[in-house]
Amino acid sequence: MRTSKTDITIKPRYNVGVFLLVIRRKKIMSFKTKRLTTTGVLLAISAVLFAFPIIPLPYDGEVTIAAMAPIIILGYKYGMKWGFFSGIALSLIQIVIGATASGAFAVPGSGAKMVVQIILVLILDFFVAFTALGFSGMFKNKIKNNTLSLALGTVCVCLLRFIAHFVSGVIVWGSYADAGFAPKLLSGLSGYSLMVGYSFIYNGSYMLPETIITTIVCVALISVKPLKKYIINENA
Repeated sequence: MRTSKTDITIKPRYNVGVFLLVIRRKKIMSFKTKRLTTTGVLLAISAVLFAFPIIPLPYDGEVTIAAMAPIIILGYKYGMKWGFFSGIALSLIQIVIGATASGAFAVPGSGAKMVVQIILVLILDFFVAFTALGFSGMFKNKIKNNTLSLALGTVCVCLLRFIAHFVSGVIVWGSYADAGFAPKLLSGLSGYSLMVGYSFIYNGSYMLPETIITTIVCVALISVKPLKKYIINENA
C-alpha cells in the first residue's frame, strides 16, 4: 500500500495540533484549580478574621484585623467578575456564621414588616456590602502604579460597603436611633435627621478604622516584591 507525501505531512501536523490542544487544556484546568484553591483559602482567612474582631459592636458592626483584605486581593488579582462571585460567597458565609451569632436579624417590627426588614438586611448589609469588596480591581490597568491602584480600589470598595450599611441603618435600623449614642453630635436631632445622623456615626465608627487598617495591610502586601508579583498576576 502506497502512502502519499500528503499523508506523511498531514499526520505529524495533526498530532502536533492535538498535543498543543491537550497542553492548553491542562494549563486551563491548572489555572482554574489554582484559582479555586486560592479563593477557598482566602475566603477561609476572611471568615476567621471576621469571626474574631478587635472591637465588636452590636448589630453586626465590628473592627477587624483587615478581614476585608483577602476578598479585596481576590478582586484585584482575578478581576471584578471573579471578585463579584467571591464577594457573594463571603456574604453567604457571613449570613450563616456571623449574622446568626451577632443578632444582625433582630430587626424592629413584626409580621410582614419584619420579613421585609430581614430581606433588606440580607440585601444591603450582606449581599451588597460584601459583594462590593470584589470590585477592588476597578483601577487595575487604568493606573500604572499597582500600589496606588490597589489602594484607591480598596478605599472605594470600603466606601461602597459603608454606603450599603448606612442606607440599611436609615431604613431598617432607624427606630433604634438614640441621641444618647453620641450626645454631642446628635442631641439637636430628631425624627428622620436623627436616623440619618445615627446611621452615619454608628457605621462610620467601625468602617473608618476598618478602611484605614485594610488599606494599610493591602498596600503593605503589594509592596513586598514576591507578593506583588502574586497579587498583580492572575496566573502566578
